[in-house]
Amino acid sequence: MRNILSLTSLIVFVGIALLLWFAIGNRLLLGTNDEGIYLDAAQRILHGQKPYVDFFGYMAPGSFWVEALSLRLFGETVAAGRLPVPGRSPVATRPARCGSAAVPAPA
Repeated sequence: MRNILSLTSLIVFVGIALLLWFAIGNRLLLGTNDEGIYLDAAQRILHGQKPYVDFFGYMAPGSFWVEALSLRLFGETVAAGRLPVPGRSPVATRPARCGSAAVPAPA
């Protein structure tokens, strides 16, 4: 009985995780169609350029570095660029959130 419950829980968890992965990873579904900005910056980083020195980026540099890491590990393909989409927001914005919490708001 316990094994069946564990297996059912695992199947439900994996199913929901895959559903969320594909929903968040589909850039047209959620309106995040700025894929080119991330991929161009990541490719520039892979070829030795520095954000905000050699090129201008509209997003935080952490998001570019996450994309560049994905492109380095899995090759320079669009599929490799889409892998970090579900994790981009927490990874790229966490340092900014921590830093902004330490700075008091202006009076």
